[in-house]
Amino acid sequence: TDEEMSLLPMAISEDDDDDDDYDEMDDDIVNFDKNDNTEDDYDGQSHHPSQGIEPQFANTSHAQNVDEIARKNLLGKPQNFTANQTTLLKVSPKNVQVKRKRGPYRKRNRVPDYLTGLMGEANLCLARGNLTEAEKMCKEIIRQAPHASDPYETLAMIYEENGDEEKAVQLQLIAAYLNRRDAAQWVHLAQMSMEQGNKKQALWCYNMAVKADHGNIQILNERAKLCIQMDNIKGAAETFEIILRVLKSHQGMDYFDYSKQIAKLHHSKKRTEKAIDVLERAFRKHPEASHPEAINMLAELYIVKKEYKLALELICCNCGFESPLTLLLRDPQEIISPGTNDHEETVKESQSNCGLSILGEAVRIAIGIDEYENVPNIGATAASTSDTSKIVSEWIVPNTLPIDLRIKMAICLLYLDQSQFAEKTLQPLYNESIDEVGDLYLDIADAYYETGNHISAMQLYETLVATAQYNAPAVWLSLGKCQIALNRLENAITSYSRVVGMAPEHSSPRSTLASLYQQLGQPQMALQVLSERSADIQAFNQQSHPTEVKLDLSLLIQKCNLLSSQNNLDEFAECGLSIIAFYLRESFGQLNLNKMEEINSCKSEFDSKIANITGDEAIMTNDDWWSLFLKVCFALDKLHRYTELLYIVRAAKSSQQFINIGIKKEKQTDLSLLCASASYLNKEYDAAYLSIKPICIENPNSMAIWYLFNNIVLKLRDIRHIRFCNRLFAKNSSSIPLCILNGHNSVVSGSYKFALADYVFAFCQMPNQPLLALCIANTYLHIATQRTTTNKHYCILQGIAFLYLYMNQRGSCQEAYYNVGRAYHQIGLFHLAVHYYRKALLTPVSRKNFSTNNQSDTRTPYDLSREAAYNLSLIYRNSGSEDLARHVLYTYCCI
Repeated sequence: TDEEMSLLPMAISEDDDDDDDYDEMDDDIVNFDKNDNTEDDYDGQSHHPSQGIEPQFANTSHAQNVDEIARKNLLGKPQNFTANQTTLLKVSPKNVQVKRKRGPYRKRNRVPDYLTGLMGEANLCLARGNLTEAEKMCKEIIRQAPHASDPYETLAMIYEENGDEEKAVQLQLIAAYLNRRDAAQWVHLAQMSMEQGNKKQALWCYNMAVKADHGNIQILNERAKLCIQMDNIKGAAETFEIILRVLKSHQGMDYFDYSKQIAKLHHSKKRTEKAIDVLERAFRKHPEASHPEAINMLAELYIVKKEYKLALELICCNCGFESPLTLLLRDPQEIISPGTNDHEETVKESQSNCGLSILGEAVRIAIGIDEYENVPNIGATAASTSDTSKIVSEWIVPNTLPIDLRIKMAICLLYLDQSQFAEKTLQPLYNESIDEVGDLYLDIADAYYETGNHISAMQLYETLVATAQYNAPAVWLSLGKCQIALNRLENAITSYSRVVGMAPEHSSPRSTLASLYQQLGQPQMALQVLSERSADIQAFNQQSHPTEVKLDLSLLIQKCNLLSSQNNLDEFAECGLSIIAFYLRESFGQLNLNKMEEINSCKSEFDSKIANITGDEAIMTNDDWWSLFLKVCFALDKLHRYTELLYIVRAAKSSQQFINIGIKKEKQTDLSLLCASASYLNKEYDAAYLSIKPICIENPNSMAIWYLFNNIVLKLRDIRHIRFCNRLFAKNSSSIPLCILNGHNSVVSGSYKFALADYVFAFCQMPNQPLLALCIANTYLHIATQRTTTNKHYCILQGIAFLYLYMNQRGSCQEAYYNVGRAYHQIGLFHLAVHYYRKALLTPVSRKNFSTNNQSDTRTPYDLSREAAYNLSLIYRNSGSEDLARHVLYTYCCI
């Protein structure tokens, strides 16, 4: 029919006999959605699994419309209608619908009479083993009667005898499609497809078998099993739903069995609400067929959804409890007092006025507790306050209640703050063997822990770990959590140590154990726990798991923070470098390392570190990653590991992660400044110069940035920066650092007057800066020594004036005495130069200028005694005092 063709599109049309013999199926019985292919399309639409896998047939074009055939059958048979029916037929003939009765099955698409003999001869040839002749005859019959199914079946047997299983299956599919009412043939084809490993084709065959015999539960079961094997949970659930609709009203047990299977399928895909709906429907339709397993399953689902009242009500209503559950269904804030009629008002009592809560009253009545002696009505509300001190005397719990349902009931009571009733309910559990009901012990212990009763939970966990069966990491982990909640840290360390020893591949217990050691003031033990993971995993996997050791990112970060707090730079740099390399792994491959031989040599080491780390980068925020990156950079700088520093800084500069972090402009500037500094420290001055230029343009008033720029251009030993500084100063004339640098450039190029103008401009802005006074004095002295200068004495006086201003601002120190003596030495006033050189030699250098080594002759770059002694020896030598010059050199310039 047209409906079948839209559901299972084939390459062959139907003939008249197919329409007469094949009945359409009711949509409410069989309706496979078009998303039976994979579980990925569980909530959406997808193509039918039969699409693209059905066999290809020869096309024919003599099919007739089903509506025309039905109209002919209706008009060709005498019908007895009443007058009203005849009028209706005449008024609206289009509304006439014909419901054909299902007749006895007869084989469709038979071989025409004139080919019956040839078909018989082909079968005889097949029986005699003459496969070639039989094949020729079958092909001839197919050519003359392509819609006959018998020659396809015979030809399939021939190919099967020849060992061509694939062609045999395809021909069987053609024969089955021509004879679609034969459900057994479709099932056989599905089994053959399964043997060939073609599960999609097998599913399509089961679909056709179900359409042929939609009431066959066995076929539906096979289809559901196949869907489960294909991880098509929705298809399996829909198939079981069809079975539920097929089942009779007296098959309540079967209805529950299939409902449980559907619930399990939904629960496997975390669809707890659908699983609950399926089981609730079963309880509504067949309450007489409910059994403890179904009750236990539905109660478990209720507990998962934290519907503890519903779970408790389910157990009490279906497990033989004698007392009513009226109060469970009532509003806990409203209670109707005994003796009142329907016209009286409702008496509201708060929980504080009752000995127990309304829920506790309901539970007591539900399980049959006789607490109040003088209350004649069992359904009465709370008694007076004086009656609350009476002791529970009797429990009426059915003896036939299974132990697992009893535990479910106790769990519900615990979550509903009715621990006193839960303790009474749990008494039979302690008489059972732990080896047999240990899982129930574990459920109760978990409930105690989650409800805050850590002491009871810890006692049950300790009982469990004492057995061989439940001496497992998960139980030890739960015990450790209870001990932490009770602030028993030493016992918790013992528990977590057992967990780490049993399951070294898990990182969370190890991290918690390290934190416990830190809380107890044992950082070395915490560091040892975090460092021993690789060795533990290697010992754990050396026999059955010969794979590489994977390092957890969270543990590495925790170890890195611990090393940083202990100021262990070497190990911190190694650990931090691995973490940052993992975080920037995507940008390492984009670096241009052609001129970086040292970085190329260690690139393979970084790659191996990255490959062994697993984890999620989201465990830290972007700001935390930036802070860790800066710490690692500073540690590498202190350790003089400039190659690795340059490697990670360049990777960070080109990474998308730090671009996202550096939304603020200052962070982008910091990252560029780090790149320039790392290039300078690694002696790549050209790269450093290219990195520092944009920073200088953005920050023309920063002394630190221009200081780095000056150091870089000094190493370059060229003058290409002069034009850059002049152009930038033209745009930023108020920049004092740039003005000073232009003055230095003018001095180097011999343009002393331009330099003097720049220095004086800067000195007017910063009159208390000793360096500017020294630069002005030096410039005046250079001008005085030029031959073109007309007023040399004036320049010398100006220079000496600024020189003494510099010395006053700088103070009495070796540097000031040396610079004054050097100035007098330059202009030829040797007696004054000797005086200040001697003062520079006699002035002690501050202790902070020396390194921390114990050697007394260790000299820092700020000690000018050798320079002063050498210049003084030159003056002595020029005056003829060779011995005095030699004495000064032997005293201060001996290496």
